Amino acid sequence: MRSLIFILVMAMSVSVAADSFDNLLQIELKTLGSGEPAKVADFLGEDLLCLVLWDSQCPDCLENVAQLGTSDPPEGVRLLGINFDDLAWDAEDFIAEGRLQFPQLHDPEGRFAQALNADDFSFSFALLDPMGEIKAIHYDSLDDAPEKLRDVMTAIRGATFDYRLKAVNPKTSGSIVVEIAAAPEDMPVMETSRRYPVFKHSGQIRTRGLSVSLWGDESDCDCGVSGPFGESLAIQKNLLYRASYELIAEMAPGFSAGGKLRMSNEDPVLFEQGPEYLGSEFGSAFGEIRQDRFSARLGYFSDHFTPLTLQRWDFADNPPAAGSGGAGCGVCGATVRGVSLEALDDLGPKITFEGLRVEASLARSLRLSTFYAIPQRAVASSGVTMDNPFAYRRDVLASRLVYSFDFVAQSRGVFAIQHLSAHEDGESSDLPLSWSELPLSFIHKNEVWSASALIPLWQGLTLHGETARSFERVDKMNGFGESLNGAAHLAELNFKRSKNLRFAAAWINLDPEFTSPFRALSYRGNAQGYRISAQWQGESAALALFHKQLERVEDVDAGNMPERLSISSALVGWKPRKGLSLDLVTTLASEEPGGGLCTCDRWTHTLTARHKFGRAAELQADLTYVRAETTSSKDGQRSMIAVIQMTANF
Repeated sequence: MRSLIFILVMAMSVSVAADSFDNLLQIELKTLGSGEPAKVADFLGEDLLCLVLWDSQCPDCLENVAQLGTSDPPEGVRLLGINFDDLAWDAEDFIAEGRLQFPQLHDPEGRFAQALNADDFSFSFALLDPMGEIKAIHYDSLDDAPEKLRDVMTAIRGATFDYRLKAVNPKTSGSIVVEIAAAPEDMPVMETSRRYPVFKHSGQIRTRGLSVSLWGDESDCDCGVSGPFGESLAIQKNLLYRASYELIAEMAPGFSAGGKLRMSNEDPVLFEQGPEYLGSEFGSAFGEIRQDRFSARLGYFSDHFTPLTLQRWDFADNPPAAGSGGAGCGVCGATVRGVSLEALDDLGPKITFEGLRVEASLARSLRLSTFYAIPQRAVASSGVTMDNPFAYRRDVLASRLVYSFDFVAQSRGVFAIQHLSAHEDGESSDLPLSWSELPLSFIHKNEVWSASALIPLWQGLTLHGETARSFERVDKMNGFGESLNGAAHLAELNFKRSKNLRFAAAWINLDPEFTSPFRALSYRGNAQGYRISAQWQGESAALALFHKQLERVEDVDAGNMPERLSISSALVGWKPRKGLSLDLVTTLASEEPGGGLCTCDRWTHTLTARHKFGRAAELQADLTYVRAETTSSKDGQRSMIAVIQMTANF
């Protein structure tokens, strides 16, 4: 039997916690598809009841739920789905495809997930006996969910009445160990009735000590030393902090409001560059209405579209970075030009805007999403300086139409059309400006159309493709405007050999005149080439390999793309014990700025030690050491970066 990554824990004892869970079984939930009310207790009978907890936003959830829905359950087991999507249509679109042949209840508040401590996991199931007592709980996604359910049933039948299924020993080839269960002492008591308003809150405090040292001679070949994210370096020592707190109140069913407070000593310029485009650096607020097939949110919200339109960061297009956590996501790091080492942002694809977002399900498997936002406010100065720049207000209107469809058994395909329009409002500033006070271009308009598809070709093999075209207009001081338009194409194959082994290969082509103001920072115009990556993830170790080769499409003096670029990287991760991980990344980048005069070779070594305290990483400490060396045919430079970072989540 293949070794699987999972944790089986005993849930509750016959105590106050058990009484509370009994009450939870009696609350009425909506049946997805029909809308009829039903209780979990209605499904209890002579057989064991398997509660399948899932969310349609995680691919592993859909795969495992589909496996259970298209296979016969073990003898003596009845299946019942508990879906905790915020919106019913997310789950109903998936159910309508006919791959779930067992009933589904909608629990948007996530009360069952919270009661079973499963809210932090992508997929889980729990087995209840005819009296509603929990016999076993399984967390984490699987290669074969039906097989695992059969294994759990076998272990339960072999146990005595006084035993509970507690854990699986991975060192015994996945065989299940039955032990006497110890009931948790701090099991929370669940409230089974909703009293409004319901408050939720979260926050984060992050501090970073940074020290950068440089030595050596600067190169005449534009081969400056860069940091772990490709950013330019300067000698410095600083201590940064950022504290944020979010409070959300559910005022009534389907209506919520909230706000976010933020304090930081980061440079305001970093805040203006995203990924949070807010009107005030001190926070924002929102109000939201959610119905079964419609939602509207006014205020701040987070979203992303695709790598070629609206995506802050594309993980797949960059080498692995240290900090993956040893056996974590080895290719989820990034080495991208344009990211500042001084920013305390988490790496991720989403951007936070302020404005209005509306989402609606037009039909089964067809969804429309659109939003209007203002990512840039008008700033006028008596003179154009780097400390006090001039800028008009920028407006963004974006729309996305997504269609989901069945392609092969137990797989879901997606086709989407995206449109993004951004322009500066020339009337947003009433300060008279002279010729010397205006930048070279002062009215900018940009429009991007994109079509993308995600097609499952075979078990574990998927194809992602995207084609986009941009239209740009810049009106200059002398009255002669400039219009540009360009195309971009991306194709990628992903193969998941097993849960622990993945491969990816992609080809990309970006015209010199292709541009989008919010595209992933790694996508620079005037480039074409390929990338390949492989990742293996074990119980306590991980290995990730990456290679990217790009070349300039046209020999134009745009300064945005070297003549040739090659990046190779390897990550080795190790988890010596629970909560502690070590990552070592070595990256070699070779770059020809152009003209054939010289080449730039950069070696970067990054070592990160990370320790997580608590199950949900309430406190996390990172120690990172980076050593970079840049050499050319003329001169060379070296750098050393030391980072101590503490992150507390609550």
